[in-house]
Amino acid sequence: MRKSIKRAISLLIAPLVFLGMMVTNIVPPQSASAQGQVRIEILPEIFINEQTEAFFDSPQQAIGAKRTLNVYGGAPQAKVLETWKNIAFQVYDGDGNLIETTKGTVGDPARWGGAKYLGPYPQGKTYTVKVDNSTVPEGYHSWFTAETSGYPGGATDMMTVGSDNYSATNPKENVNSIAETRFHLDIASVAYAKNTDVAKDLFVVENDKVTGINTKYTEGTDYVIKTVAKDGTVPQPTQAEVANLTDEGNMPANFYFMYKDQKSSLQNIRARKGNFSYLKWWEGNDGVNTFEKFKSSSVFVTTLNQRVPEVTFYKAANEGAEPEALASMQVYYGHSAAQNCLSDGTTCLPKELPAAPAKAGYAFKEWNTKADGSGDVFDADTVVKGDLAVYPIYVVNTPPVLEVKDATITAGEQLDLRSLITKAADEQDGANLADKVVIEQGDFDSSKAGAYEVKFTLADSNGETVTAIAKITVKEAPQTKPTEQKKTTVKKSKRNLPATGSAGSGLFEVAFACGLASIAISRLVKRNS
Repeated sequence: MRKSIKRAISLLIAPLVFLGMMVTNIVPPQSASAQGQVRIEILPEIFINEQTEAFFDSPQQAIGAKRTLNVYGGAPQAKVLETWKNIAFQVYDGDGNLIETTKGTVGDPARWGGAKYLGPYPQGKTYTVKVDNSTVPEGYHSWFTAETSGYPGGATDMMTVGSDNYSATNPKENVNSIAETRFHLDIASVAYAKNTDVAKDLFVVENDKVTGINTKYTEGTDYVIKTVAKDGTVPQPTQAEVANLTDEGNMPANFYFMYKDQKSSLQNIRARKGNFSYLKWWEGNDGVNTFEKFKSSSVFVTTLNQRVPEVTFYKAANEGAEPEALASMQVYYGHSAAQNCLSDGTTCLPKELPAAPAKAGYAFKEWNTKADGSGDVFDADTVVKGDLAVYPIYVVNTPPVLEVKDATITAGEQLDLRSLITKAADEQDGANLADKVVIEQGDFDSSKAGAYEVKFTLADSNGETVTAIAKITVKEAPQTKPTEQKKTTVKKSKRNLPATGSAGSGLFEVAFACGLASIAISRLVKRNS
């Protein structure tokens, strides 16, 4: 055979020989456990619309629709299967590093048709699984629980659920080929009702089934509905929304729901370990949250705890003892004691602050939110936005100051005794206390001449007093002399005679005129004769 032909044959045979060597080294398929691997089995438990057998399109759609729970060991309905296939999970290693985000594979002919399988992953390592919330349907949220699937075909390891219920972990010590956990998909909302009447009557109920929201209530002023977020957190109403739910003058406090016929904190509305929903809503008979109501509405109803704030006034406490309450008064929320009326102007509460107890040697300074006086001052103009405890603050009392002046008057002259006060003041009570001075005039008589003493007394708010004496001299009124009185009378008489004198003077003037006339006539007769 020619060399060229031999070379060509060897070139053709060599790859075949290499391929044969490779084929002989291929390991036949083995199970995950045979290879020291583990698969994570996630068994879904999903709430869907019982009528349509599909996911709810929105939280609002769930109100009035009956919900049903499905554990998908077998094949899910087509509408649900498509959504379930698209939900992805994040797998982390023991150090918290993300290994992969995967949708996994739905179904295993050797186990469950509806479970989702992640992996396989090498055994001897820790794996933690979380849901990728971006792939969870709108309006839904999820959590994990340590619930076994109960499949009889072989041992499995139960994954450990985190304290927040939002992760499941397979420890590295686990040795079985399947690590399983239960995964819950739910849709739920919280209705924040204005008061107990709204809470009990928010839904229209027929035969214990919710058919819709009661139209006599207005969203925004009577209630607010918030849907539980994908990460399981419960959205809270905004301050503005709470203000719209609150009656004027009332203080909005925490929302609460009734659980076992008692008020329970809102923080309990969340997934709990070993419980694949929020609460056991069927416990209690308050009429607000019941199993059937929730099943046909997917809404938990909470109630706003609102009331008028109260200010408690305490007495000063003795050292080492608890202070004793003196009095209390309600003050409308957002109002002060001085303006303790609603906007109608007629609905009012008491406005006067209680008087602080007297303390010997001390003067009351103020009411304060701290017993040592380091807090905020509280007075009639303080705006109240919550319950308050206030305490009396005292300072060492300074005696009042009272100064008066003496006076001299003439008998019969009027004198305002209070005008003799030149200073009436107290460091704690004020600089102008003249109207508070008590005057004891004794035997003082402004119509009688004599020397008198008038007592002035000023007491401060702590009961400490000071006195001052004003000396008043009343002089005799001056007396008029009799001769002077007579002369005055005579002069007055002469001045009073003008009427008589005028008449005499007139007669004289007539006689004088007649005499002149007679002389003139006699001369005229002589001249003519």
